[in-house]
Amino acid sequence: MFGRRLELDATVVAIATDVVTENYPDEIGMLAEIRTPPRAYRLRAPVGMGVELAAVTPVLLSALTFVAGAAATPLIEGLSTAAGERLARVFRPAPEPVPATAEPDWSEIIALLAALLIERGMRPDLAGQVAAQAVEAMRRRDGQAG
Repeated sequence: MFGRRLELDATVVAIATDVVTENYPDEIGMLAEIRTPPRAYRLRAPVGMGVELAAVTPVLLSALTFVAGAAATPLIEGLSTAAGERLARVFRPAPEPVPATAEPDWSEIIALLAALLIERGMRPDLAGQVAAQAVEAMRRRDGQAG
């Protein structure tokens, strides 16, 4: 994950910006480099720090980029149809809103995102917290908060 170049889309940047601004304000400076999407952003762990101690922002961006790419596929492995459809709506909105066939269990999406964050080196306790914050930002973007 670190050292690889990623193209970030506007939705990924918006969700990451919401999460960082509300919950990790000391990392806002990292967002200045990525505010104009799409843009290549080099994700690297800070020199001399283990990944567990690295900033939330690059790990979150990596996981959200993966989810955004997967949302373009008809089925995201491990998610119900309703949850997959909801992610597709968040990351690839149709010109006219299309209602989901069923209300998704957002906890499925939190679990998926937390697993991706852990896979990318984030501590499990922090990963669950960041995943919940990211899903709350997704829900606001989708008009489903509450």
